[in-house]
Amino acid sequence: MAMVSSRLVFLFSICILISQAIAQPNFLYYSCLDKGNYTSNSTYNTNLNQVLSSLSSNTEIEYGFYNFSYGKSPDKVYSLGLCRGDAKLDICRSCLNNATNLLPLLCSNQKEAIGWYDYCMLRYSFRDIFNIMEDSPFYM
Repeated sequence: MAMVSSRLVFLFSICILISQAIAQPNFLYYSCLDKGNYTSNSTYNTNLNQVLSSLSSNTEIEYGFYNFSYGKSPDKVYSLGLCRGDAKLDICRSCLNNATNLLPLLCSNQKEAIGWYDYCMLRYSFRDIFNIMEDSPFYM
């Protein structure tokens, strides 16, 4: 009887660890680019929240590439979301939703950041990042 209960405790412990890992996903890699800061109640922060909300809640895009901008210069925010080609749509959206919640917390008050999960990538910036090649590559 003691052997059965110790096995159940072990399996229960494993299930808890797995559920915690799923509930609190971590980026494989992220970088808070030291390109400038914003304050919590600023127009930039409002625009960032708006663009990230649009990116994670858009249900019209079904091909895994998202690019949105919001606001007016100098507080305009640009964002890119990209999912792996083999990621199913629900996994893609869930991944981007996690990224839009976690990256601004990890890179608090930074105007530019990038993060990668296994299934998606998120980047946001105060500068135009659409159709512009990055001179300094990001290493993962």
